[in-house]
Amino acid sequence: MPRQLEASSLSVRANRAIAINAALWTAGNALTTGGFLNYFAADLGARGFSLAILMATPELVGLSGMASRSLWRWNGDRRRVWLITTLIARFITFLIPCVGLFRQSFSPATVPWVLIGVLVVAQAAQGIATTLYFSWLADLVPSPDWGRLFARRNIAALSIQLVLPILAAWFRDDAKKRFDPATLWWVYAVVFSVGALLLLASIWPMLTLPHPQAAPQERSRFHFGALLSLLQNRNVRWLLAHSWCLALANGVTQAVFFQYQIRVVKLGLTGYYVMASCMVLLQIVTSAWAGRCRTAADHRRVLFQSTFITSLALGFWCLADAASWWWLFGAFCCWGAFGAVNVAGPNLMLCQAPPGDNAHHLALFRQVAGVVAGISGILGGWWLDHLLATFANTSVSAFHLIFVVSWIGRALAAFFVLGVRPDEVPRSHPDSGRSTAENA
Repeated sequence: MPRQLEASSLSVRANRAIAINAALWTAGNALTTGGFLNYFAADLGARGFSLAILMATPELVGLSGMASRSLWRWNGDRRRVWLITTLIARFITFLIPCVGLFRQSFSPATVPWVLIGVLVVAQAAQGIATTLYFSWLADLVPSPDWGRLFARRNIAALSIQLVLPILAAWFRDDAKKRFDPATLWWVYAVVFSVGALLLLASIWPMLTLPHPQAAPQERSRFHFGALLSLLQNRNVRWLLAHSWCLALANGVTQAVFFQYQIRVVKLGLTGYYVMASCMVLLQIVTSAWAGRCRTAADHRRVLFQSTFITSLALGFWCLADAASWWWLFGAFCCWGAFGAVNVAGPNLMLCQAPPGDNAHHLALFRQVAGVVAGISGILGGWWLDHLLATFANTSVSAFHLIFVVSWIGRALAAFFVLGVRPDEVPRSHPDSGRSTAENA
């Protein structure tokens, strides 16, 4: 009984600390990446290809997460490696505004690529830290509590996303009207510095949590034997097929959606933010729904249902045009199910991992999928340009063709989940009622 009470108390502490960590991290991330970073890069002169590379860099460089297991095994302390790589990523982030302040030290054509170089280093360290972070969390609480833990983390992050990006966009637009170009770079510096400080502050709640010392099986360099052994698991293969197929189908429409809503639907920025806010609210609801899952069978059911629902959004995109822009509300509502996808998917993959050795599972499921999405995003933009040139007189057909292909890919990703057999678990999988944190 005392051990059960200790595990229960730890779960409460973990949920609280991780929610605070997620809120601070999301706030800092919103001010240093995404739309704010893209506008910053555009003001630095990034155009066309360089801007596309910048937008794809976080996902492409995230492949560094594949090295996380080897670094952990070599060092022997997962939390130490997480802390070092996190600090590297955070402090490199402080260099982003310096590119704007010292832009005159470089040629105009070089400045965007200097920014990309800084981002590559920061995101490479972040890719390793992210994989170890989720690996740590999975070993911190009993497996039946994974759903609730990751759902609350997702809800905390989404709550910040509901407000802060809009405020940041308004602040940037207002500052550009009020200040001269020279002063604007200092405004950017302040915003990026605040974001970097919030990212640093997000480390503190995690340092209050214990670290389960999963015994490393070996301390060696990266080798393919571990990956080949992992891929012998039938469930892992189906889950990777799901994750990579979904990433491919999602990525190919990244640039296409943006151009369609501007060129065809004529959707204004206010309308976009209203729909995006509805989507985030629904993602909070669906995250809570996924958080109720306690077994692999529950995660499988929710992952299939939520992925299939998100695929239906492409039908609404096909129906929307300038006269019927309101169809997009249906698309954004369907995307609300991504809250459940983002909780159930990683949890189902964690169910396939033996205790204390889940870094490769997470890296393959998350980081490699990010690379697939980044590459397909670039290819999707190229494909759209080619189709628009081919269908010069019927440009809508070019968009619709990509929508249909993406729709098929997203639906296929949902059905790949059905290949997972939830009753099959790793030979050394922990008992569902025991927390590996007991050994902390």
